Amino acid sequence: MVKYNNDQEKRRVDLHDCHRTVPGLRQFGYYNYKRADAPLLAHEHGDCMEICFLARGSQCYQVGGEVYDLRGGDVYIVFPGEEHDTLGRPQERGILFWMCIQTRRPPKHFLGLQQKPGRELAAELNQLPRRIFPAPTGTKPLLEELLACLCNEGLLKQQRASMLLLRYVLSLVDASHANAAIEPSQVIQDSVGYIQRNVQELLRVSELAEQADLSISQFKLRFRREVGLSPYEFVLRKKIEAAAHDLADSSDSITEIALRYGFPSSQHFSTMFKRFTGKRPSDCR
Repeated sequence: MVKYNNDQEKRRVDLHDCHRTVPGLRQFGYYNYKRADAPLLAHEHGDCMEICFLARGSQCYQVGGEVYDLRGGDVYIVFPGEEHDTLGRPQERGILFWMCIQTRRPPKHFLGLQQKPGRELAAELNQLPRRIFPAPTGTKPLLEELLACLCNEGLLKQQRASMLLLRYVLSLVDASHANAAIEPSQVIQDSVGYIQRNVQELLRVSELAEQADLSISQFKLRFRREVGLSPYEFVLRKKIEAAAHDLADSSDSITEIALRYGFPSSQHFSTMFKRFTGKRPSDCR
């Protein structure tokens, strides 16, 4: 069964009963949110492992009492039976792919494999050493192709879906065992620190690039690759976070706080605040 939501602000696809196409694949989904959505409530997936790939944006998840912050380009693993949620925070704007694979008591022909190698692969997935790690190169186009195959009928499409999913899962096993995520370079760390210290200032990308001694295009590319967000979105996110603290801790008006962080009006501030948090500024008072 396929469920679609293709409005301008929230594009989402949910595919259920995928095991009919690929044995062991119980669910596959995708969203592209232009604004924040409702928080993900606490739930678990029984015998299934959930694998999420955050192609763009950032997101906070809680699992096993631990809080994990994802940035664009990260893979996030929830093992079978683990309860998880977004800690009451909204599902943030961005692009996310997710799938649920039955790795505990895997079915016959798991992901198109014979019984013995299928069970060995399922066992290896259940023992991945890292919950969060950088996605292998080429993950987004591979998952887009997999989504297209799953949305179409035909034996060739089903066979191709099995091959694509197996390729993706095997690449995750290698990536999880590889070196830990690379920290941002010193020049990008310096830019991040400068933004956080001067969040009330008018922070232009051109000036940040100049401080980093990079061209604007080089700076944008490196910042997105190393931080997971564009410089503009990172600055905007930090302004919203700081403004949210002021809303909760001070009696200053919403207009005063909006102007303090460089928003041209309280209306524009409210629009951007809701897009990133899913709430109105007044909800934080």
